[in-house]
Amino acid sequence: MKTFANQSAKDAKDAVALAGRARRDGRAASYAGGGSDLLGLVKERIIRPDVIVSLKTMKNLDQVSSSNRGLTIGGQTTIDAITKHAAIRQQYAVLAESASGLLWTMPVGWKSEGPRPMRAATYSVPAAPGDQSGGEVVINYFGPGQGGSIDANIERWKGQMQGPDGKPAAATIAKRSVRGIAMTTIEASGTYSGMGGPMAPSKPVQGYRLLGAIVEGPGGNVFVKFTGPAKTVSANQQKFDQLLASFQREK
Repeated sequence: MKTFANQSAKDAKDAVALAGRARRDGRAASYAGGGSDLLGLVKERIIRPDVIVSLKTMKNLDQVSSSNRGLTIGGQTTIDAITKHAAIRQQYAVLAESASGLLWTMPVGWKSEGPRPMRAATYSVPAAPGDQSGGEVVINYFGPGQGGSIDANIERWKGQMQGPDGKPAAATIAKRSVRGIAMTTIEASGTYSGMGGPMAPSKPVQGYRLLGAIVEGPGGNVFVKFTGPAKTVSANQQKFDQLLASFQREK
């Protein structure tokens, strides 16, 4: 993981000032509320901040408010509070199913885990018979021009799956187009080392499979990554293809 400076903000004005000072010095800066997803992205080298501005010491950032101007979610709001908030459940049911000018539909049988920092959507996939755990589908969108190039991310994903010899496992890379939307896909199986976050296993996990896609949206690339035990991923490959086939441009 890349080393970075951690700076705590006293209030919103201070947070903006700290990030602005770093950027003026030519350093990349990111904000961290809870931080678990952010640290996972740093570990996977999706983002490479020189400075992380922590919002944990700021007050009143654990609230959700809705008005005629839209929805405001504080940076320290828990996932549980977000998914249970009445305004989100009633007015923003597809909040996590659009990004970069694209819309998509979660396949039947998967479970949406609600909005999370740095993620457009997270879906849990039930375990197939014989597997001890299920899989996870993560959809990331970091903004226009952010998140790295298509080739760099494909190479990074390839490097997260090792074969029996400890080298990157063989991967199948392909191109497809859905409603005029370009996609680059990857399939690989082996020992997976790409789990991020503080709750991730400390050692690589054997018997895993990875299905990934980089979707080229009007507002930047959308990264779709499905990982889990091989049987579970294989049993849900058709649904993963359905997910990709559901992508369309917002009207």
